Amino acid sequence: MKLLVVIAHYCGGSPQTNGTGAYYGSAGARLPRLAALSEQIVTLHRNFGPSHVPVRPGQAPSTADSLDIVVVTVEGHNVLDRLDLAPGAFEAVLFDGPPMTLPFEAQRILRERVGQYDFYGMLEDDLILLDPAHFEKLRWFVETFSERCLLQPHRCEVSKTGTPAKFIIDPDLGERHGRFVHEGQATHLSGDWHGRRIDFIAPSNPHSGGYFVTDAQLRHWIAQPWFYDRDPSWVGPLESAATLSVTRTFEVYKPVDAQASFLEIEHYGARWANLFEPGDAVYGDALLLKLLQSVAEGEGGTEDLRALAHRGLYEVVLRENDQLRAQMNSRSRMFRHWLSLLLAKAMRAG
Repeated sequence: MKLLVVIAHYCGGSPQTNGTGAYYGSAGARLPRLAALSEQIVTLHRNFGPSHVPVRPGQAPSTADSLDIVVVTVEGHNVLDRLDLAPGAFEAVLFDGPPMTLPFEAQRILRERVGQYDFYGMLEDDLILLDPAHFEKLRWFVETFSERCLLQPHRCEVSKTGTPAKFIIDPDLGERHGRFVHEGQATHLSGDWHGRRIDFIAPSNPHSGGYFVTDAQLRHWIAQPWFYDRDPSWVGPLESAATLSVTRTFEVYKPVDAQASFLEIEHYGARWANLFEPGDAVYGDALLLKLLQSVAEGEGGTEDLRALAHRGLYEVVLRENDQLRAQMNSRSRMFRHWLSLLLAKAMRAG
């Protein structure tokens, strides 16, 4: 399989909104944006690049598959210089325009490269494609229901700490989605995926933060008058670039919620899960990221990532050392610590 993925990436500078008060990316929060983009690119290569099939020492990766990643970004407002990735892992394209319209540029890049790949797509810079069968499922869907149908994944957030949970973050839009349902479009589809019945629905919210189309679908889309028209009229420019044009072109479906895991994509972090889910539950990021973020915020966020990691570990060691010194300077604390060690050893022996 030959795959082209265009990633719209922006970080830093003054906060940019989509008209609803939602920020594009993390504004000045560079570490989460760096972690998300790094994981996104590495996971794409691991699951869909030439090296997705393990090789033994001395063997070369298969040439049957190819993956090209283009990161379109704004000069001075990205984390590309911090990515510790092999040369050639991605190509950078600079855009001199409003950051909120960055994802529209993916359509221009796809049009320039039509005819060279099996699948073409755009992703926002915080979406992680974890399913190695993702494109196998997309191909099956098209072959089963026709090229006029487009299958979109559910965007989910997965808590790394706090309360373990998974959330579909795109809310139900109800009747507002009616403008995207094509005349004569079936509201439900069902198909057999390797002996398993999968049900699909024309969703109330077609947004997934990106899209993937086949070569035939891309050619059909390019022929439409609204291709690359940069129309920002649905919610805002970010959402429109990812959803409006493709939904006007294709009959969009998603798996029913009960089978959401059939086709899903991870939205990095747990920001929306904490916003949408009421109650006392807390959904958090990875502990290491939390540690680095706290250190970065304490120092203004200007230190090198490796230095931050080393310093964070150093502070942990210092705290452990201080606790040990306090125990050594207190006979009662030292005795209790010594006693707990003896009890633990006795329990293991028993």
